[in-house]
Amino acid sequence: LTIAADIQKGVLIPPGSTDDILNFMRANWLVPVLLAVLFLVPIFYWNIWRKKGKDPEKSTIFPQFEPPAGLRPADVGYIHQQHYGSHLFVASLVDAAVQKQLEIEVNKGSSWFAGTEYNFNNVRHVASPSASVLMQRFGLDISALYGMQLKAGTYNSTLRSLYTSLETQLKNKFQLEKGHNKKEGYFSLNRGVIFWGAFLLFICFGASIVFLVQNFTVPLGIFAASSLVLLLIILIVFYRILPAYTIEGRKIADHIEGF
Repeated sequence: LTIAADIQKGVLIPPGSTDDILNFMRANWLVPVLLAVLFLVPIFYWNIWRKKGKDPEKSTIFPQFEPPAGLRPADVGYIHQQHYGSHLFVASLVDAAVQKQLEIEVNKGSSWFAGTEYNFNNVRHVASPSASVLMQRFGLDISALYGMQLKAGTYNSTLRSLYTSLETQLKNKFQLEKGHNKKEGYFSLNRGVIFWGAFLLFICFGASIVFLVQNFTVPLGIFAASSLVLLLIILIVFYRILPAYTIEGRKIADHIEGF
């Protein structure tokens, strides 16, 4: 049995272009979600950068023949680069050797497989200052290394403790962040807000997996992957540009660049 039903044109109104778009968005909800995130996240971080991450105007840089007064080598490196690393710790050790408060002997060994050894000693016939004086002068208690022998590639708890101590002191002295000196800091990293962007990236990644498992198509897969990569790039860019100097910190940084 065949039944034919005929409906004259105009009885049913076909969906327009707007309806088609809305229907597509409802069926593919991941698309508007990712587009909204990619639109709002840069606006949010741009406003944060304008309020907190924009450096004071840089002055004219001209040659300086002395570092900023009262700053140690590790201080200068930390303010200029705005991050801590083993290079600053080594700079403090070398500075102590230059100031004749530490003697560093390097023994490279007699074969290819023999590791380099470092011996730390007090300079002969030189009275060692107190631990507090050494801490103030170099950022760490150099006397804790006297008589110590270290082999490259091996762990040493004393060395690690001094490394961490120097990092803490530099942060407390120069970094303007919650939990640190808020009156005398020279710069702020402003990276706490990146946590929310990273959390949102994680949520978008999870939502993309859930959606694509049920509704996978190649175009949607490419769109989701491209959106997540673009969001990651946005977070990395703002992670790099959010640190900012204070007015006083900008002056010190300019002096360091001239030096």
